[in-house]
Amino acid sequence: MKKNQYIYALLVMFLGITACENYLDVNPKGKLAEDEMFEDIEGYRSAMYGVYASLAQKDLYGKVLSYGFLDELAQLYYSPYEFNRDNIKEVTTYKYKDLKVVDVVDNIWKKGYACISYVNNILAHLEKEDLNSETDFPYMLGECHGLRAFIHFDILRLFADNILLKQDASGIPYAYDYDLQNKQVFSLKDSYTNILNDLTKAESILEECELNNKTTTPTSYQADRYTQMNIYAVYALKARVYQAMGDNQNARNYAEKVITAPEFQLITPSSENLKAVMKFPADNELIWGLFNNTLYSTLYDDFISTDIVITPRRVREDLTDIYNTKEFQPTSQDYRYQTFFRPSSTTMFIRLLEKAAEVDEDITKIVQGVNLIRLPEMYYIAAEGWYNEKPEKAIRYLNDVRNSRGLADIDNSKVNQKEKFMEILRNERIRELWGEGQIFLDYKRYNVEFYDLDMKPIKPSPQIFNLPWPEAELEYGSTFKK
Repeated sequence: MKKNQYIYALLVMFLGITACENYLDVNPKGKLAEDEMFEDIEGYRSAMYGVYASLAQKDLYGKVLSYGFLDELAQLYYSPYEFNRDNIKEVTTYKYKDLKVVDVVDNIWKKGYACISYVNNILAHLEKEDLNSETDFPYMLGECHGLRAFIHFDILRLFADNILLKQDASGIPYAYDYDLQNKQVFSLKDSYTNILNDLTKAESILEECELNNKTTTPTSYQADRYTQMNIYAVYALKARVYQAMGDNQNARNYAEKVITAPEFQLITPSSENLKAVMKFPADNELIWGLFNNTLYSTLYDDFISTDIVITPRRVREDLTDIYNTKEFQPTSQDYRYQTFFRPSSTTMFIRLLEKAAEVDEDITKIVQGVNLIRLPEMYYIAAEGWYNEKPEKAIRYLNDVRNSRGLADIDNSKVNQKEKFMEILRNERIRELWGEGQIFLDYKRYNVEFYDLDMKPIKPSPQIFNLPWPEAELEYGSTFKK
């Protein structure tokens, strides 16, 4: 294991048993430890790895914001048992104020902003340094701006209104200091502006580091860029943000920066090739992900175990309709359906646990981390962005992903109108992004009706799509400056 992954792994384990604040000492009590941490480049590296390890914990992208809570909100799973550890019944009925759900929602906010404060702490120290004194410093500076934008963007997507429907709405606090008191609440428009400003700074810095002046002798920190905020992750995030804002031209432009990069390519179709990209690290398709080799047991309990005490979740029962299996042909079969799921008395989701049945396998090698952004999403963004002007180009992007997953080109009669095309595209996104926490956010962005586990329609509404702010944040209004 490379040195940076070794340190990363130790921090993941450490943060799993102690509070993040104790590690990074972002409160005033920790000033001495904080100053000691930033005495040399190793301290900076540890601080950066600490941010990534914090994001990879189960309360954030290690579970809740990937295959867990967000995919439950998207109605992808149910529990066959009345009692279950994750309170799926309450989550799938959007009882956000239920005591069983409140902590999950509050922790997304609290731990997300805590990670932002860690990033701001590093930025504050970097501003005091001669950036030319260490080759890692510019990388870290660019990563921090990208990370701050990334975390704020996901908090915005979850806790604020859809900007396409309510442009004058209030946004979220955008934090520029590691002291989380007195954060300013920005409008929705200004929140997006702040996110784009940070991404533009990250883009300028990381282009210089990774593309224009790429070193032939990278440090250990500069290796394995897919596990850290990198220039292509910045391009991909800009594509996401512009798409959320309805700016199709900029969204597709940034998506195409990734699509055309020689570092990435869609797999050739086969179930074995799909296994190589369906979980972290997704060979040739991973733009950015988080290393965490401690997730196996949780994933096994959540999806594979048959122990009723553990109460595993099962896949919604209309899976064959979602993947349209009745239209499979010898030359057109969706390898995602065959590879992501395991039929039994109830269907199991095994995408993230390819070798779960091999009990003698080293469990730290079965699950290595979490995919955050992958190449197929860029094809979908480009497809959506081009349809109004060049529908044939849009359809080609859509078919490129379908082909790589074993499916033939879509019949043109099914995508010859924008409404029909978008319906197909939305369904393709569900098939591809299952287990990555994006589907509920898609429903919100598109503002579309979807179906619960009993096939009853769920009407789009702010009550469904907007997570409530923590009560403490609302009660103590002095925390924020409007």
